[in-house]
Amino acid sequence: MSQGIASLHKILKDETRRKIILKLNEKTSLTYTDLMESLEIVSTGTLNYHLKILGDLIKKNDSGKYLLSEKGQLAYRILTEFPNGEPQATDKRIFKAWILLFTATVTITGINGYYTNIPMLRTALILAIEILSFGFAFYIRIRPSHSGNRAFFVAVGLWALASCSGS
Repeated sequence: MSQGIASLHKILKDETRRKIILKLNEKTSLTYTDLMESLEIVSTGTLNYHLKILGDLIKKNDSGKYLLSEKGQLAYRILTEFPNGEPQATDKRIFKAWILLFTATVTITGINGYYTNIPMLRTALILAIEILSFGFAFYIRIRPSHSGNRAFFVAVGLWALASCSGS
């Protein structure tokens, strides 16, 4: 599969493919399994798809390890010389929205506990559960990780919310 300059952008705009190129440059050559583990990809289908899209940017050596071709090394240089970082304004807006939502929730819970005469210990428990839930949700949204960790944090967050609404 011949890769022209026009299609290079489409290939490199995916984060997983960028990581594959960066990882292969860092380690020189990797087996399929090592590549899968280092990128924390859990599905062989996903890795196969990205390797197919990368086409002649990567190649296999005689021992079956993946490495960058000359075009792949050029792609690596493009990635490092023209980094595609996330815009800071977007991150700041998301962070500010989370802070605002968290502050409003804690304030409303405190006021509600005061006016409905909920015991202070119960209000503190509800606030602690809300803080944990926001922490887990923030971690999942801002710092996503592979699906195993994400499922754990979702389960703990749901448990915290269920505890808050129960009894």
